[in-house]
Amino acid sequence: RAHKMNYLLILILLFFFGTLAYFLIKNLLIRAPIPQSRTDDHEEELYFRTIDSLSEKHRIIQLFLSCKSLANKDVFSISDPQVEVYEREGESEPWKKVGETEIVTNDLNPFFTKGVVLHYFTNKNQLLRFLVKDIDINIQANTLTFDLIGEYCCSFNDLIVGGENGVTANLVGKRGGVGEISIIAETVVDFEASNEGKKSIIHFNEVSVKGLAVGLPTYFQIFRFSGSKQILCYQSEVQQSSFNPKWKSFNIHKRNPEEPVLIRLHKWSGSAYGGDALIGEAKTSISVITSNNNTTCEILNNGKVTATLVIQYCRVEKKPINDFHTVSRYGFYTKYLNRFTFRDYYSNGLELQTLCAIDMTKASTIFHQSQNGAVPVVEQVLSNILSIIEPLDRDRSYALYGFGAKNPKGVTQPLFPLNGSDELVGVQQAISCYKTNYPQYEPASVSEADGKFKANDFYPIVQTVLDQCAEGRTAGWLTRKYFIIFVLIAGDQIDSEETIKHIVEATNCPISVVLIAMGKSQDFPKNSQLDADDSPLVTKGKVKSKRDIVQFVNIDPARLKNQQISRDYLEREILAELPAQVCSYMSMNFITPRNI
Repeated sequence: RAHKMNYLLILILLFFFGTLAYFLIKNLLIRAPIPQSRTDDHEEELYFRTIDSLSEKHRIIQLFLSCKSLANKDVFSISDPQVEVYEREGESEPWKKVGETEIVTNDLNPFFTKGVVLHYFTNKNQLLRFLVKDIDINIQANTLTFDLIGEYCCSFNDLIVGGENGVTANLVGKRGGVGEISIIAETVVDFEASNEGKKSIIHFNEVSVKGLAVGLPTYFQIFRFSGSKQILCYQSEVQQSSFNPKWKSFNIHKRNPEEPVLIRLHKWSGSAYGGDALIGEAKTSISVITSNNNTTCEILNNGKVTATLVIQYCRVEKKPINDFHTVSRYGFYTKYLNRFTFRDYYSNGLELQTLCAIDMTKASTIFHQSQNGAVPVVEQVLSNILSIIEPLDRDRSYALYGFGAKNPKGVTQPLFPLNGSDELVGVQQAISCYKTNYPQYEPASVSEADGKFKANDFYPIVQTVLDQCAEGRTAGWLTRKYFIIFVLIAGDQIDSEETIKHIVEATNCPISVVLIAMGKSQDFPKNSQLDADDSPLVTKGKVKSKRDIVQFVNIDPARLKNQQISRDYLEREILAELPAQVCSYMSMNFITPRNI
């Protein structure tokens, strides 16, 4: 029995001294690497040449990431988090890695300075996946291993709707409460085209601190703000123990002269356990820093001055820049190179108003009826187009109209509201309204058109929106709204002269028209010519359209073998030109996001 007690005692002592040895080796012999400076000024990423500034089909977006309250995956130290970003275009497609942040050592609330740059296509359904990992570095084997902390999935539209505050969400892990992630998406500016990069590079010759009570190893961080969120745009290297530390020069990009910045001074613990202490912070702005060659800020902690920060600044280069540059392309339209994007306008409060006009003539009857048990074409198309536009329609309210049918009194009307004065909220309410009201109208033929209107004429819906624009111009809300008119057409019997006249007038207003042709392309020679990509429309009075506002979409290529309509096809076609049309109107009227 005495021998058993001795063996037990030996095992306890071995475990104790083994744990102590591991702690000493990890914390003392293998010290945490001295943090080097980190900045969001990654030239190979930020100085991308974007495609033609007039095209909104494709933009280059940079994601800034941070995490909070991450679950600790290490036993004897603090996790070293990193975020990997993946994307795919559909639920059935495999995930593809598009980028990753740097590794932040010993931090459960990391700010990542390295933004992840990727391409955003407005006419594609892009899904994103964020994996937050704890990275373990094996120095002897020169390998990396990781433990998954959690993940988050969303679509690109979710980030757009989030605006300047971005999106904050809980991470999903094996267990609950693994932390949260914040994502802010910003458009990468075409620096070479706009001179914005040369204008906004700020060079800091030197940053130093005076008046520290004790010589400490220190580093500082510079944060800028996006809405209520903070983005880490620079972290300095660590300066070893000094009462008056000085750091090397660096550059950052200035987004806004009055943009506030927050500078935090930390004491580096030098430990693998983390525990860097906040010495204090100073709040200032870019305009204050750039107003003098030397700027002095007090470092405060709980209202007490703990040190003084001295910033030596000089601007690299300053060139004037206009928001819009007028150029001529191909001799057709006057083009305005706009440094603002659809996302800039939408994030600053632009409201999209959606209207749908449905062809209810005799020629369209087959599209309102079920074929071989399938959902009617009109119902499928209506459901798809509204679900595609819904993420961008803030109030999710729609107006439904019909044309080319007789009302209960037997009179053929050029245009009539299906929802009356009621507001339709959501796709399902709109579909229910259509299914309830369509049987109450009798389809009309072309010869039964009332007065000057032909049965397939849809320009009365354009006139209705023009009237609303006139009211908005008087009331002062016109710059905040943009109207999207979807027209489901089944025939080509239109009054071309009147239609072109109304569309040309609409090019002066915040209006886009999407023609959904329910039939074969060759059956719509008049309507397809309204999509004036190559040359402007011209009225009988020789008035030219100022911009292209019509997108002609034929659903015949979207038909699948099971009589279903491909949503992906419609999404690509509908969104192919819409963002660029919004920006063309804003540019033409010199409206910036600040004016919304």
